Amino acid sequence: MSKKKFIWNYLKSSPWYLWVIRISGAVLIAYIIIKALKI
Repeated sequence: MSKKKFIWNYLKSSPWYLWVIRISGAVLIAYIIIKALKI
């Protein structure tokens, strides 16, 4: 099995809440950076 396929299967089998945490974390970091830069 290729590495790409393995990573894809791993991501698909990972729990949905990990994605929620990851996405909300990224949004929070982006929000803090934007606030800090006063954009």
